[in-house]
Amino acid sequence: MNTNKILDRLNQIEAFADLIKEHVSVLKKELEKDSAPKDSGRKGSLSEKEKAKILARRQKSRMKK
Repeated sequence: MNTNKILDRLNQIEAFADLIKEHVSVLKKELEKDSAPKDSGRKGSLSEKEKAKILARRQKSRMKK
């Protein structure tokens, strides 16, 4: 009986990991789509730390939905 509970929990964790993976893919596509053109003065204006903050904020808001 305990084994069934563990397997159920592992399935839940696996489903959650798949969901996170999907969210990461969507965020990457959004960042690639929204990136500034090569001839723009804004090119490279966001640091990696700022990008990470934006991604974290978006993920958090999506997880609430």
